[in-house]
Amino acid sequence: LASFLPSEAAISNPVDMIASATPESYAYCISTILEDPTIDSLMVIFVAPPTTDPAKTLHTIAKACEGTEKTVVACLMGRLEQLTRTRDMHEAGVPVYVYPESAARALAALVDRGAWLAKPKGILGDFDVDKETAGKIIDRASKRGGGYLFDDEVAALLDAYSIPFSQSQRCLTEEEAVAAASDIGLPVVMKISCPEIVHKSDGGGVFLNLKSELEVRGAYHQIKSRAWDRITDKSSFGVMVQAQIDGGQETIIGMSTDPSFGPMVMFGLGGTMVEALKDVVFRLAPVTDVDAREMIGELKNLSLLTGYRDQEPVCLEFLEEMIR
Repeated sequence: LASFLPSEAAISNPVDMIASATPESYAYCISTILEDPTIDSLMVIFVAPPTTDPAKTLHTIAKACEGTEKTVVACLMGRLEQLTRTRDMHEAGVPVYVYPESAARALAALVDRGAWLAKPKGILGDFDVDKETAGKIIDRASKRGGGYLFDDEVAALLDAYSIPFSQSQRCLTEEEAVAAASDIGLPVVMKISCPEIVHKSDGGGVFLNLKSELEVRGAYHQIKSRAWDRITDKSSFGVMVQAQIDGGQETIIGMSTDPSFGPMVMFGLGGTMVEALKDVVFRLAPVTDVDAREMIGELKNLSLLTGYRDQEPVCLEFLEEMIR
């Protein structure tokens, strides 16, 4: 390029032939660049001088690009009538854009698609599921009008899919809560259990580290008094008594049906803080092992899972299995 172009021209990336470039300049530079094995794609930008007819230059550009297996895009800037003279470009397989930003985005999309096609397809999970039990839970919820499941139904559904869940009992009375705490073993956690109240921590519906029968009774009465006026169906009120689990990192896995894409799986950090952190990723269902691994890796705060300061790393393989 240095031996052909004027000394004022730039021969690095990007190549600038300067305004005096002729059709022959385009032909020479395009063929030289496309022969370079280190070049994968080429964007040709042409701004027609106001005193010349661009037809010959456009024809020369198209001819120079014919037969190449490399990706070439063209950006024709300037007068509107140039856009009516791009037939040669299209016949040569060169897409034409009005702005270089559009051409760059197109190239970026091709690179992304190439990377997506090159990655492993992944393996779908084949898990042992008690479909009969799961079906009965969903049918029962559907018959009462749908909506959120009761917490004991959630626990049973997770068990049907062999998803580990902290030892739990749903209780309707104070005495049942005390008995459940004794069965599970102190200390325990108590949470409100009512389909009408989705976010249990809102309004003081969660008590942690209850170490005695007296604390269990007090937590039950406080939860009931705080929630009673917010519940339409009083018969749906209950509490969930669970084993106290300390340490670890909170994550969230969810699923919804997008009106355009269909079933979507969501994974993120935060648990109760998920709305504040806004660190979530989505994938179309079904999710493969490759998808699950990528979802974890795309988190902005991944270091919270891989070990941060004095925090132990979590088992990423377990999270991958749960996402699938």
